[in-house]
Amino acid sequence: MNGHAMTVEIDSGVAYTVISESPLQQLNISRKHLQPTNVRLRSYTKSDLEVLGTITVTVIYRSQDHRLPLFVVGGNGANLLGRDWFPALGITLEGINQLSTSTSSTGIYTVHEEFPEVFRDGLGKANGPPMHIEVSASASPKFFKARQVPFALRPKIDCAIDLLVEQGVYQPVRNSRWATPVVPIVKKNGKIRLCGDYKSTVNKAIVSEQYPLPTTDQLFANLANCKLFSQLDLEQAYQQLEVDKDTADLLTVNTNKVLFRVARL
Repeated sequence: MNGHAMTVEIDSGVAYTVISESPLQQLNISRKHLQPTNVRLRSYTKSDLEVLGTITVTVIYRSQDHRLPLFVVGGNGANLLGRDWFPALGITLEGINQLSTSTSSTGIYTVHEEFPEVFRDGLGKANGPPMHIEVSASASPKFFKARQVPFALRPKIDCAIDLLVEQGVYQPVRNSRWATPVVPIVKKNGKIRLCGDYKSTVNKAIVSEQYPLPTTDQLFANLANCKLFSQLDLEQAYQQLEVDKDTADLLTVNTNKVLFRVARL
């Protein structure tokens, strides 16, 4: 590229070929040589990239010369060869030259046997102390009546409540200083998920713990040079976290049946 060897990564998911600002000196290109452009580029995390400009470069590939457009972005990201260069360089995505398959069923069974409590049926429970929600000392308890629900949904709502009671998430109580109405959410499979409308009760009284959450870019940066990835799906993930008694009382919900302390998040 411009008479210099340049390592780039072929990426069929990228529309335009881009390089970061750092290799410009190697290509004898300064920022003043860049032409402004209205093209907007985004990373795979959907965040906007700083497009510094575009320039036409000479590319020698397989002993053939090509004049091709190159976009320059800020930062020190990877140099990516996008689809706009594919036709000129003769790069195609047709066909599969070799397919390598492997099975890990043996490994799965080994893990299943070693940690049976993780894979058993039913609602799991996270290890560690119960969760606690701190509320302001000046907060006044809020008690709301149960909201009316459509008659057509009542049988499904009753089934959802019964399941949560069976799982130990809901615990019936006769009275409570706090009471939050539940809101039934109809899922894609037709089942009901019960949610407490805490924005009108508990949320206003919570003493928030300030914790700097990492950005998406920071999280993906930690995956650099990684080769093996796995996906973990925890069913009813939040409800695997137990709460202490004070928090369970605080999270009490009001339904068309009775009041229920909420023993899980």
